[in-house]
Amino acid sequence: MDESKTEKTKELVTFGAEIAGAATGGTLGFLIAGPIGAVGGAVVGQVFTKGLEIAADFALRDLSRREKIKAGAGLIFAYYKINKYLEEGRTPRGDDFFERDVTGRSASDEILEGTLLRCKNEHEEKKLKLIGNIFANVAFMPEVKVAGANWLLQKCQELTYRQLCVIALIEQAKYKGASWGPKDGDPAFEMEYKQIDHMLARDHSPDSTKSYNETGEGLWVVGLSRVGKFCHEVMGLKEIPREDLLKLRLHFPRAFE
Repeated sequence: MDESKTEKTKELVTFGAEIAGAATGGTLGFLIAGPIGAVGGAVVGQVFTKGLEIAADFALRDLSRREKIKAGAGLIFAYYKINKYLEEGRTPRGDDFFERDVTGRSASDEILEGTLLRCKNEHEEKKLKLIGNIFANVAFMPEVKVAGANWLLQKCQELTYRQLCVIALIEQAKYKGASWGPKDGDPAFEMEYKQIDHMLARDHSPDSTKSYNETGEGLWVVGLSRVGKFCHEVMGLKEIPREDLLKLRLHFPRAFE
């Protein structure tokens, strides 16, 4: 990268540290100092150099200060996870994900740009780490097609942080049970809950129609659907802090038993 792009990338990362810096240890210095020199190797090069060129081009756009902070945070979160995977000995996907076509652009470029765009426009800042996870995880998951990653980038914009917490809770809770939420007097939660029904797996057998109590729906949630599991895995929803899941106790009391 030329000097002007390098400086713009450093600026983006420095801004992003306002949100992500404390949570990601030395990633800020790692990116600014130069990831290739820090880690080395051709495999690392294909992940970092191409991605940082996209980040540099993105940083050259006319962004507000807050947009730089959010996009920079998403970049830091993504590369923090990538660096962690590399330290654990994991190998990036070996298909054509990082290969550039005749236009000089790769699928990796496309997904990273989409990640930065989603972060730039995201007002729920707790989602930034989860959006950053999309690029990082897809870079190591050859089973995730580019079309699927693009769908998830679009979907994550539609989902609220509370909806993502619900998905995470249902995957983690030992007891699934009836879905009390829609009848607890919170109309906003009722709408949020109904919008993610396709991500839930329910037991529709006759025995499952017995409500847990007077507020129960009667259709028992037994886990996540294939779509829900895809969202949970690629966005890394298991990383959602427990204190955020505890805020759902009113809606799913037995999930915490």
